[in-house]
Amino acid sequence: PLSSSGRLKYLSLRHGSTNLGWNNVLNGNETDLLQLAGCGEGTTLDYIELIASADDGLHVLGGTPDVRHVVSAFHAEDAFESDQGWQGTGQWLFGLQDTALSHPTNPPNDTFLWLMHGDDFEENNVDFTYEPYTSPWMSNLTLLSNGGEHAVGVQSLPAGDWFNSVVHGVSESGIECRHMYSCDGFPAITPAGMSEGYGILRIMNWRIQGTAESAPDVTPGSYRGLYPNAIGLALPGILADSNNVIESIVLDPTFAIADGVI
Repeated sequence: PLSSSGRLKYLSLRHGSTNLGWNNVLNGNETDLLQLAGCGEGTTLDYIELIASADDGLHVLGGTPDVRHVVSAFHAEDAFESDQGWQGTGQWLFGLQDTALSHPTNPPNDTFLWLMHGDDFEENNVDFTYEPYTSPWMSNLTLLSNGGEHAVGVQSLPAGDWFNSVVHGVSESGIECRHMYSCDGFPAITPAGMSEGYGILRIMNWRIQGTAESAPDVTPGSYRGLYPNAIGLALPGILADSNNVIESIVLDPTFAIADGVI
């Protein structure tokens, strides 16, 4: 859309939303702290703080809004979530996850610092020709956890350029790609020259680091899907070819989160 829904600047939202139950996962039941739904390209967020949601922090559902300088921290679910064909931009975004808050309050689902959907379809009915799939331009994300399995979840054919970002404190990988259906994440990130590959999602120049305990085993990406011994094995190489590396990004990696305080 070309219209504007206005501007939000220098705003802090804290301790909002509610939990409607873990079986209510449709977007109509989302109670995120801040939602942008179908907002046009003149819509901007700048210098926004989102703290302690009972659902997600920021959820962008479609449209073309631009999002910059956002802090999203200490939520029961994801710090950021995007789907429904968002094609705007995001830059200088900071997500902080306390697993003591997120994982116990969200069984049996995963929580991420960023959950990246293409169109939020779970059915086997989306391919490269289906639009609008989510395709933002993103850079300069800082995503910190204290032991969450993965920082970013990828599914339902997302796209876009996600560049120059850092992840710290994960226990398994920086990015988890799901491949349960043909519309899921692996075809999006796989180069077009490979089998089933679309190459519409580019993740480049990320620096990823685990906790002190998990650091030796952390990988840039992991695969959850139907073909773990085939195309699933290719994922780390695909990410490494785009200059995503395991590398310490903090001077003091021993930070911890206790009672919501770093």
